[in-house]
Amino acid sequence: MAQVYQSASIKLGNEIITVIYVSYAAIATDEMAARSLAAMKPLFKNSTVVLAAQGINLAPEFVGPKHVVDILRGRALTEFKWYPITIGQP
Repeated sequence: MAQVYQSASIKLGNEIITVIYVSYAAIATDEMAARSLAAMKPLFKNSTVVLAAQGINLAPEFVGPKHVVDILRGRALTEFKWYPITIGQP
């Protein structure tokens, strides 16, 4: 079954970053975050994948490579230009 996610692409130097908005449950624990990230990575082979969610304290939380998460930390989700992407078979 296909699912629609909100995604944003940004460029950091020569690296393309794909930020995918997911539910907080998808990143709530280290195990869930690792599983969610592992599921998304193969779908975006030409970019670095970072997951974003609205945290329980209403601040955005980012999960992905440390060097990218460190750069994104403190950015509001409204700073990204989001567009819908469909993942999976209809």
